[in-house]
Amino acid sequence: MKNIAISTEKFIDWNGGLDFIKRVISVLAEAAKKQEVKIFIFVQSEKKYKRHKGLKRAYYKFMSKFLDKITLEKTCAGFEEFSGLIFVKYLPKQLPKALKKFKIDIMLPHITPDYFKLETKTIGYLHDCQHKYYPEFFSKEEIEVRNTFFENMINSDGKIIVNANSVKNDLIKFFNATPENLSVLPFLPTLKPEYLNDSTQSIKKYNLSERYFLLSNQFWAHKDHATAFKAFAKLVKSPQYNDLELICTGLMEDYRNPQHIEDLKTLIENLGCTEKIRILGLVPKSEQIEIMKSSLALIQPTLFEGGRGGGSVWDAISLGVSSVVSDIEPNLEIKEENMLFFKTKDENDLALKMEEIINSPKQKVTREQLIEKSQKNAKKLNDFLLDLINKSL
Repeated sequence: MKNIAISTEKFIDWNGGLDFIKRVISVLAEAAKKQEVKIFIFVQSEKKYKRHKGLKRAYYKFMSKFLDKITLEKTCAGFEEFSGLIFVKYLPKQLPKALKKFKIDIMLPHITPDYFKLETKTIGYLHDCQHKYYPEFFSKEEIEVRNTFFENMINSDGKIIVNANSVKNDLIKFFNATPENLSVLPFLPTLKPEYLNDSTQSIKKYNLSERYFLLSNQFWAHKDHATAFKAFAKLVKSPQYNDLELICTGLMEDYRNPQHIEDLKTLIENLGCTEKIRILGLVPKSEQIEIMKSSLALIQPTLFEGGRGGGSVWDAISLGVSSVVSDIEPNLEIKEENMLFFKTKDENDLALKMEEIINSPKQKVTREQLIEKSQKNAKKLNDFLLDLINKSL
């Protein structure tokens, strides 16, 4: 039996990364159930209190225990139903020792180039080359850091997972990556069966309209909320669509452009949509899913993605919810029903596609069909990952 370590380092620091690593774990957990492999979830802990002395040291030592517990609980959340998972907390410098202690055969998917230098076999992960296409979204320092990070990861000559063929092509184009070292994860959306339970009671507090679209992204500039807002404003000018709402969920932060959120709020006011474009902020995952299930469609206006559609489109497809997405290269790799593509940054085309969704009969997909599809996808993903692991050992 192989011992596989799942590296959660850095993935658990942002919601998209957390969702991604949870999908990897949930898929491999099925193999653990069948005792084909043994899964270890590695969670990094850091004793920052050692930097201080006296009362400060005592305070930070106390806080580290509390924060470590929160981090571990956050990582463990959602995996209690799986058997065969062992959670390992380690300090950065103790990783080699922890890998040896638990006799780990391979660790994946990590986003730290230095980990290729470990005695234990590893598989890395690279997200996207957004800084090559939209350098204006990054500082000069960030671009240098990203370039160095990518170069070091690629030059280490280890196996690397990417989330789209477009990312693979970009890594070859910009960083001269070896194609054989890059493995593209297949796009196979899965879901938790409990997501299909009726939990409408949990979202009644939001007093949502009977008809609404959902935009579920963190408020980064490249997610292009502005195009969606302008398209929606055009749509609701028509009396027959006056009851519509555009519901937005996601973390309202963009450290690269702190003014971005305020600019979006000003845009909403100027469009005369303060009552109809509603920003709920970051909501619990279960509530986000329930809001999505009752929506007319998910709107994904993003300018750039390292994966096909981003996490919200993955969820929408798994739930049988329609999506209207920008026609950027990674998104066009998606071959699913209930999807419409609009011209990126074109609010007129997006408005037309949203209207098409409203006037199209909704395809009925049963709970059983969604679960069956999810199970088939999970098996294919499991087979893909196990095959990649075997080839890397």
